Amino acid sequence: MSSHDSFSVIRYTIELQSPVLATDIMGEPNSAVSLPYLSGSLLRGALIERYLQNAGRRSSADATKLDAGDDKTRRLFFGDRMRFLNAYPFNPNLRNKEKGRALPKPSAWRKRKDDFRSSEDGRETYDFSRKAFDIRNESTDCAFFWREEQDAALFSPPRRLNVHTQRDSHKGRSTKDSGAIYRYEALAAGMLFQALILTTPDQSEEIVEWLKGATLWIGRARRAGYGKVVINKVEQPDYWRESGTDDSPATVEAGRELHIAFTSDVLLRDGNGQATLDPRGALETALDLPTESLTLLPGRSWAESKIVGGFNRKWGLPLPQTVALTSGSVFVYQTTMPIGWEKLVGLESEGIGERRNEGFGRVLVDWMKDKNKDEAFTSYEIKLSPKSELAALSTDERKQAQTMAERILRRRLDEKLRVEVNHTRLEKPLHKIPLHKTQLARLRVVLRGIQAKRKPGDPDIKRLKQYLADIQQRRSAREQFERARVNESGAFPKLLDWVKAHLAILDKSPEDDEKELDRKERELSEKMIAKWSIAAITLGEGAIVVTATVNEKIAIEYALRFVDQVLYRASKGQGNEERK
Repeated sequence: MSSHDSFSVIRYTIELQSPVLATDIMGEPNSAVSLPYLSGSLLRGALIERYLQNAGRRSSADATKLDAGDDKTRRLFFGDRMRFLNAYPFNPNLRNKEKGRALPKPSAWRKRKDDFRSSEDGRETYDFSRKAFDIRNESTDCAFFWREEQDAALFSPPRRLNVHTQRDSHKGRSTKDSGAIYRYEALAAGMLFQALILTTPDQSEEIVEWLKGATLWIGRARRAGYGKVVINKVEQPDYWRESGTDDSPATVEAGRELHIAFTSDVLLRDGNGQATLDPRGALETALDLPTESLTLLPGRSWAESKIVGGFNRKWGLPLPQTVALTSGSVFVYQTTMPIGWEKLVGLESEGIGERRNEGFGRVLVDWMKDKNKDEAFTSYEIKLSPKSELAALSTDERKQAQTMAERILRRRLDEKLRVEVNHTRLEKPLHKIPLHKTQLARLRVVLRGIQAKRKPGDPDIKRLKQYLADIQQRRSAREQFERARVNESGAFPKLLDWVKAHLAILDKSPEDDEKELDRKERELSEKMIAKWSIAAITLGEGAIVVTATVNEKIAIEYALRFVDQVLYRASKGQGNEERK
């Protein structure tokens, strides 16, 4: 936007002090997922509340007095010369600060479907609005990008997932009639966003004054601690274009291509007043072109749609829902008439469609037209971290979080235990006396005694060792245990050897010295721990990380449960089918 335009630009940075729920109308009734940005309508509502506070009104309900006949308020927030643009993620560390405000990723950016390289290492990305590449392609899940030189960094803002339980207002807890579960996926606290206000020069100074240092509340669930943001930087640049570049659209000659990219959602209507996804009519009107002077090139145009609604707090009613083109949609047209650069600059300044003062209908013309027209460029997927770190957990909070992590670890170990038990069985010997159930029952009594105490050095471990040694002294019992074989992954060890191996019980001999015994016991213990080791469970980030891992105590517990369950199945005749 240049100096000859009637708009004055106000650019301000927003820092999230708490998670923000800037929700869309899509999703389940008991869940809320935030948009990846702060919409212009949310920001306008928050700024209206700020203005009312400065004007001596205590609540937005007092806006009815202003709406009735206050022309100044109408011009500030509802006039045709006002644009409250969306707040997109901001990166203050880029070399070119003007490009620090991210933009929605164009739908025409595609990657090879058979490119299995890590997204962090970079992938070849193709701009299908410039050329129809003959490759199997797919999109990425990222919502935004930053671009410097020939590369692009793709990303989505970090989110915070919280689960809430509805409480009875009188009892202060959930009840049978009041206990719904709500899942909120909000934008993470500490994130930086940058937004803009386009206004008339005579109003800009006043707006800047009540923007500086403002604390705003936006989005849903404010009473639950969501939605607090602060404005920490307000600027008035002399020149601004949404792409962050210093150039301006060039004149398009007749017969040349016109590239249109939408950097926000667009609400359009056709000549009959019906919602439409075809922007050609609106573009021709905005550019003052004859009807059908733009011819769409469908192979190089990429668009997506969504349902857009909203909520009017003054009325206490939802806004009408209508279909809209999503941000990132790209259209390429063949022109039959020349288009001057002044009209193109005006198109970018004014936008097209409805609700433009809420940030809808933003347009960029011939964006990046000289970059990567015939070849791929490199894109990287990056992960953003919030600017501010969360406070460290208290002792009680850390204890509770550690308990949660250990419960998740044990649930996954229980799944592993079920799989191991189902794949292990005690084989019945052919033409020989099988292992009697009383022998299994006696061994299980000892095992259950150890499980009840769950201490590696407990005397019951010594009792188990003594019991297994006594079996070797009794000929009938010894022969039964030696004939019993355990089928574990195709191996058939003797039952006693299998029990000792899984419980890290070492057979000592007089020839073994103390160092050799220590080495053997350590190796057996490491094998047992390795069998029950799974990936560590990590909850949180930064100063609130808690981790649960499998230690020797947990490994012994699950080894005992494993042996006990295999013997239990054998005593019930499960998995004891004769080998044929």
